[in-house]
Amino acid sequence: MTIQSIIFICETCKIQTDSSYDEGTIKPTVCQLCINWEKLAFEQYTPPFFYSNGYIFDANNDMVADDPDKMLQVRGFGKLISEYPEETVASIQDAIGIIVAKALTEYWKRNDE
Repeated sequence: MTIQSIIFICETCKIQTDSSYDEGTIKPTVCQLCINWEKLAFEQYTPPFFYSNGYIFDANNDMVADDPDKMLQVRGFGKLISEYPEETVASIQDAIGIIVAKALTEYWKRNDE
C-alpha cells in the first residue's frame, strides 16, 4: 500500500492538522492528540452515570460535573493531578468536556421533537 499524507480539520478539537494513512484505508478525521486524550478521558470514569442534587457522578461515586448555575462544570482536576502532570490534566479534562457535550448533543438530537 502507498502512504498518503493529508491535511484536515480535526472533528474533535477543530484544529487543522496533517496525518499519514495507508491508501485504501479510512482517512483520519480526528488528530492523534485528540484520540489519546479521549482514551485517557474514558479511563477516568465508569458508567453508568447518575444525577443527584446538582451533581453528576459515575458508578464509583466520582463527581463528573457540578454547578447547576452554569449548567455543567466538568470536574476531576484534583483527581487527575495525582496521576498526571499538571499540563496534561487540563487536556484530559477538556476531552471529558468534549465527550459530555457530544453525548448531550446526541441525546438532544434523538429526543427533540
